Amino acid sequence: MRRLTVSARGRVLGLFVALLAGCFRGVGAAGPTSGGAPTLRAYVATGSSNEVAVIDTVLRRPVSDPIAVPGYPSRMVVAPAGTMNEKNRELLFVLCRVNGSVAIINRRSNNIEATVQAGEEPTDLAITSDGAFVYVVSPRERRLRRINVVTRQVDRSTSLPEDFEPVSVAVRNFRQAPVGTDGAIKHAVLVLSRKPALTNTVKVARMLAYNVDSGNIQTSGQLLDAAVSRDPQQPSRVVIWEDAAGTSAFAYSVDAGNGSYMSVRDLSSWQPGVLNIVSETVVQLSGVTGGVGGIAVDAQGWRYLAYPDSFGIYAIAPGASSGNFTALSPSGSFQPTNMTVNGDGSELWAVSPGKSKVVAWNLLPSGGLTEQAGSVLYSLLSGAAPVPDDVVLAPGLGR
Repeated sequence: MRRLTVSARGRVLGLFVALLAGCFRGVGAAGPTSGGAPTLRAYVATGSSNEVAVIDTVLRRPVSDPIAVPGYPSRMVVAPAGTMNEKNRELLFVLCRVNGSVAIINRRSNNIEATVQAGEEPTDLAITSDGAFVYVVSPRERRLRRINVVTRQVDRSTSLPEDFEPVSVAVRNFRQAPVGTDGAIKHAVLVLSRKPALTNTVKVARMLAYNVDSGNIQTSGQLLDAAVSRDPQQPSRVVIWEDAAGTSAFAYSVDAGNGSYMSVRDLSSWQPGVLNIVSETVVQLSGVTGGVGGIAVDAQGWRYLAYPDSFGIYAIAPGASSGNFTALSPSGSFQPTNMTVNGDGSELWAVSPGKSKVVAWNLLPSGGLTEQAGSVLYSLLSGAAPVPDDVVLAPGLGR
């Protein structure tokens, strides 16, 4: 099983980001660091300071001044690895919770190209595999919105059921399916409700499937209520993993209130416009307390669940029904929440808002983490520095 350890190496970001960035300005904001080869970039959203930090993952340092993003940036997405459209690969989408918008940032210039209004206090966003559309959910309005990346406008806005509070959204892409009339790859959307339904006195997590072809909530089988032997208190996040061929896919949903279970839904039978969930299983986890702060899935299908209350990460191998939990620090100095894995599955990054830290681990090609992979990149100054809310990894861009 995968094991996690954290080294003591740390760096100060906080008030010194501008100074550090100035010292390293010889490195381009989004260009290569050596030999002309693009490098991996980490983008860290710090809502408390309304900034997004840009980090070189090899040099472990800022490569530019932080990007000012007003409205409390809290969640981010980039076009997935392999996106053919070069312009879409250059973009970073930042969800600004307070002002209800999505900022579209050009990663070459680190400038905001557009700001799209996306509802009242949105909580999550997801992007299609071609980078053509971004979906945003707003629980207060019970709406799912779609942003057209070309027009920089919301081109669809769908009202969800009255007892549904959408908190998380994920996109299922169909890599082998034909391109639609709008020039985009066919896809479908899952939305998770943070308000459990009461079915025969059993609380169940709820998801619904949004039919992209028709623009409507699927009328048959859209409410994915399954009474299982668990008590979801606060369903919080759903992610979708697909194999390289696009023929197999699974949805994983987790609970911020009761982290002892992970719901696994087989999406293999989905076809564009026919949104059918084949089956649901529940993975029971042990050795953890509290809820799940975040979840990430790498290209091979390894699943990582962050437990801030247990100060650790649970790793589950592809296809396995159990995994291994490892505390990140015996002193509880790191409480992981949002996480991300890079495209080739070689690095996992996590943020700890409560401890004001960002940490990265190297992943072994054969599965597992290096024994001394932990690298505390930034130990932020308490009370005077930004608090990291989210982190995403994206390939660097050539000059």
